[in-house]
Amino acid sequence: NHLVLLSKFINKKVLDIGCGTGTISLFLAAKNNQVVGIDISKKAISAANKNAKNLGLEKKVKFKVSDYPNDKIIGSFDLILLNDVLEHIPCQSKALKITINLLKRDGIIFLSVPLKDAPLYKLGLLKKFDEEVGHIRRYSLEETVRLITSYGLTIEKVVLKEGILRNSLFTNEVLKRLVRFIRWPITEMVSVLDDVLVKLFGASQLIIVARKK
Repeated sequence: NHLVLLSKFINKKVLDIGCGTGTISLFLAAKNNQVVGIDISKKAISAANKNAKNLGLEKKVKFKVSDYPNDKIIGSFDLILLNDVLEHIPCQSKALKITINLLKRDGIIFLSVPLKDAPLYKLGLLKKFDEEVGHIRRYSLEETVRLITSYGLTIEKVVLKEGILRNSLFTNEVLKRLVRFIRWPITEMVSVLDDVLVKLFGASQLIIVARKK
């Protein structure tokens, strides 16, 4: 999962674009990274700041309301997260140019996007969900690789994840309510089964880790 892939980053300057309530930002801050988290939602940023205070991480992480990519971001970063963000941005070329300019040489971009090949999407079951959450587009592995490398980035890791089971749990309203009550070891069983379903029927999400040379 995302946290496993990001756990190796320590003592880095991090920008978390679309940080939401700050879950990943706080995880990285707890690992001694200096983190800036931005999100367009004032409500999400308010919650993120409260979470940082409750965890005693105010000195390690700063959360700000920002309309990415329209608002200017100051700084340079070793790691930039675009986690479920690019599919919401009308002008993705502008967003990527700005993001790469904010990245230090040898820095890393961590990108995740929804896939066109998602089993539920191919069955026509995610149109309403995509409209509700503001997905402008979905991606294929091939076009995402071409897009990222066209900006001079070197791809270091590609992960295809989230099978039809997990995707159903997070996109269906009834099942989303049930997710709140799922606890380990049920959660662990879901993860194991979902990994099998990815291999059988395909993934719903693509993660790419790329480096700026």
